[in-house]
Amino acid sequence: LIGNNGIDDTISAAIDSVHRRILLAYTKDGQITTANINLKNGKFSEITHANANGLSYIPNLAYDETRDAMYVVFPRSRSAGSFGDKDIWLAKAHGDGKDYSETRLTKTGYDNTWPFITLNSPQNQLYVSYSFFNKPTTYSKDGIPDYHEQNAVGIAKMDGSSWKRILTLT
Repeated sequence: LIGNNGIDDTISAAIDSVHRRILLAYTKDGQITTANINLKNGKFSEITHANANGLSYIPNLAYDETRDAMYVVFPRSRSAGSFGDKDIWLAKAHGDGKDYSETRLTKTGYDNTWPFITLNSPQNQLYVSYSFFNKPTTYSKDGIPDYHEQNAVGIAKMDGSSWKRILTLT
């Protein structure tokens, strides 16, 4: 479906039983890309959502069939070529990838990465678990890294507003 020089890293998928399609989210050339496979006719379509600022990584997708809405969380670097200053972003689009919009959820001094999203549609909320780094990586005299990684859970309305971290695990 995607071929050589396709996706940059992980791919996330969801089933849309109402419209009979498989929804996908991945990065292509450092940009968030949404795609779908129509199970009625086998047609594959994708949209790369270009953003000039920074590179995006490791998207995670959740789908709300009642709203025909994809929710994608992903880290994006604040500056091109940087790996230590990623924020967590939320993208929302229709199941066909159209009407795409983004909202930044986190902004910390260092890195945020590995997000996973869960929807609570009846309450109009979404939850995101992710890792964050509250200090730069340091190394022991033997070269062993200490990443200063912590895990967190945040909550927001499904439009990305009212974001707050509700739990930090050390």
